Amino acid sequence: MRTRLLTGLAALASVAAAALPASAAPERPSIVLVLTDDQRWDTLDAMPTVMRELVGRGVTFENAFAVNPTCCPSRATILTGDHSHSTGVWANGGPHGGSDWFDHGSSIAPLLQEQGYRTAYLGKYLNGYGGWAPPFLDRWFRPPGWDTWLGNGGGYVGYPIQVAGLMTRHEGEERYFTDVLASAAVAFIQEDETTPFFLVVAPYAPHHPAVPAERHAGAFAAEPPFRPPAYDEPDVSDKPRWVRAQPRISEGRAERLDALRRRQLETLLAVDEGVARILGALRASDRLDSTLVAFAADNGLHWGEHRLVNRKSSPYEESIRIPLVVRWDALVDRPRREALIAGNLDLAPTFADAAGAATDGMDGASLLPLLAPGAGDAPGWRTRILLESMPGEGEASAEIPAYCAVRDARWKYVVYATRDEELYDLAADPGELENLAFLPEHRARRAALRADLLRLCRPAPPGLDLEWLRGDG
Repeated sequence: MRTRLLTGLAALASVAAAALPASAAPERPSIVLVLTDDQRWDTLDAMPTVMRELVGRGVTFENAFAVNPTCCPSRATILTGDHSHSTGVWANGGPHGGSDWFDHGSSIAPLLQEQGYRTAYLGKYLNGYGGWAPPFLDRWFRPPGWDTWLGNGGGYVGYPIQVAGLMTRHEGEERYFTDVLASAAVAFIQEDETTPFFLVVAPYAPHHPAVPAERHAGAFAAEPPFRPPAYDEPDVSDKPRWVRAQPRISEGRAERLDALRRRQLETLLAVDEGVARILGALRASDRLDSTLVAFAADNGLHWGEHRLVNRKSSPYEESIRIPLVVRWDALVDRPRREALIAGNLDLAPTFADAAGAATDGMDGASLLPLLAPGAGDAPGWRTRILLESMPGEGEASAEIPAYCAVRDARWKYVVYATRDEELYDLAADPGELENLAFLPEHRARRAALRADLLRLCRPAPPGLDLEWLRGDG
């Protein structure tokens, strides 16, 4: 069993995970997690069912973050409740990256099985899992803890997948991946209407190349171009070297990005329909009120901000922010938006807490205290969150150096392996256009955040040496 490394952040967050009063704690629920791939936090309004049935009936976490904003490490964090420095999964590939680096038995699934839950994982699992490349059969194992398994490496059409233990390639519109997962989810829910279950549904949408279902192609054809203030940032002289090396966005590249964005929104329509089918199956079996339904993404995505096109893994808001909505009718008395800082590492502790399982040793904290009526300011909840990343071998983000960052409700401070630093006042500059790290008037703020970073970023990502910070003024 791997050693879990608790940080000061985990110790702070764990205060908020105290059990709810017995009178306020509902019966343990079934649990559904819908996990999308590369979905920005600001795209939920393209999904009418999610907006009506989840946002309109649950708690929307406005400040939710992926603590390592890259697919594989983020999914490892979601499944365990741990930072990358605890899971050992830092990137999608290469040393410290991909499915081979993950301790599959450390996921929350075996823990929930021990609590009597049926478990199912349907959809994209971890980068490097499955596929047609050798060692072929070795990569199609069922990880421990999952009673029902329909996992692969993602796709839309023509994707490899196991069916009844045999390999096949699903082709054609009738085998559109998001729809296949929705059907499998409904079948799993209907299979047993008495035993509580834990169900993860992980479509590939809206990941590049963003192939929408035929019925949704062109649905966002009239969507105007997306041009926020940070788009194709003209002056990057105050940015770290890796950003300064980015070229300006050409007209042709902008057109391709705009087309990708429209297709990505279109792929979310099938996900939205899948959510409607899942909720319908729960309602038909009279279990909707007693089911905790969470909707989240593994990380965000750049749509041209800071000259970054279809990119993630950066410490900028477009990459680290994720949609996170939780509906549990037995606990949430009204829809609301929560501004306290949440992370993808809080999902596993939340599910364990709801199921009555121990969350000891997890880096994250249960969100249940924030769901309960009258949660208020949740004394003891974290005020800052740690972000950490390292470049993955062969990844588009390989040029982003290893970094650690801390973000609170207003400020963000980042340190890279190249010794570049960034400091942003997110209240005054939400687009992160002006790096304040080296302005004399912000020296005290930088020093305070640096102290927090040095305390929390332990151990640092491979390749990131922070010792120079201790003696640098």
